[in-house]
Amino acid sequence: MDLATPGARAAKLFIGGLAGVALIAGIVERSASPWTSAWSTAVQRPVGGDGEDDGAGGDWSRKGFSDQSVRQIVRASAGGERVRIRLSNVYGTRPLRVAAATVGRAGGGAAVWPESIRDVTFGRTASAVVPAGREAVSDPVPVPVSPLERLAVTLRFTDPTGPATFHRFAAATSYRAPGDHLADTAAGAFSESSGSWYYLSGVEVAGRPPADLPDL
Repeated sequence: MDLATPGARAAKLFIGGLAGVALIAGIVERSASPWTSAWSTAVQRPVGGDGEDDGAGGDWSRKGFSDQSVRQIVRASAGGERVRIRLSNVYGTRPLRVAAATVGRAGGGAAVWPESIRDVTFGRTASAVVPAGREAVSDPVPVPVSPLERLAVTLRFTDPTGPATFHRFAAATSYRAPGDHLADTAAGAFSESSGSWYYLSGVEVAGRPPADLPDL
């Protein structure tokens, strides 16, 4: 074909246009994510405040955590058949070491719906190290969630965390207990509470929730 002719140039432009459309479609397809943000919060630097570490709604961000389990309650705006969590160490001055984590359907207070607790992994391992100034996203966890349902995310810290990246004025209560209480469904061990969220910055859902989830 003589590419100098008008017909040849038109054919070339047509083929190029099709290639461009295909490329754009491929980019859109590759960038599409099955995950929907069901809960998120802005995080901030640790601060001292009235009632810090008093066990009665105080701010734990300045001292952080050591050999403790921290259970945080959030409400998911959307439902799904699996979840994943986001942790933030954006304002940390050292790597954040999370020994393990669990997620389950929240009951009253620090209680969790029986048999709903699932282990959370990061890159298929139970523990995670989040560098200072960075975030981490967990692997998918098979926990069915209904829209507007509350979830309990429990983080286990063995090593001292140092000051914690957090959200000071939460619309929920967080709880902590000494030692390992990741799998507790009862609230008894979580005797201290706070009106803030710590390290947890987001919860995402994917898939359709089962239609027969029991009411809580």
